[in-house]
Amino acid sequence: MSDTTQSPVQDAEIVTEPPNPSSPPPAFDINAYNATLEIVRHRLTLLEKARAEMKTLNEMYNDIFTNDDGYNEADKVVKEALKKKKDVKAQLAKQTAAVETYGKIKDLKAQIKDNEEALSQELMEYYKTSGVTEIETEDGDVQEFKIVVKLKAKKRAEK
Repeated sequence: MSDTTQSPVQDAEIVTEPPNPSSPPPAFDINAYNATLEIVRHRLTLLEKARAEMKTLNEMYNDIFTNDDGYNEADKVVKEALKKKKDVKAQLAKQTAAVETYGKIKDLKAQIKDNEEALSQELMEYYKTSGVTEIETEDGDVQEFKIVVKLKAKKRAEK
């Protein structure tokens, strides 16, 4: 059985009404806050239970294959072929052209990641100022964006 730990990060979509500059901000409603907090906690509990059940079912499913001799023999043949492929790839990757190309790929990936992070911040600012989740590109195409919130465990201070 493989140990597949799942990330504690949750995806959620924010759905908000565009800000109305003429109305004052609503007063804090403790009842709405508590109700929402309970709903969120309940949803987190449901997700934890579903993930635990999925882990158990995945283990049962994988055991079906690992307990079969025919499957194990085929798996052994595949692993040997993959090792040969890996060795050939490692030799080819040492060639000058491959090293240069891979370096360019890494640089371009970093550039793309930086630009995506900047775009995310810029779109958030655009949403804050305009209240809309659509933007027209330079080509005239209209694209919609969504705001995603990720929930993750807070890091605790070392004692």
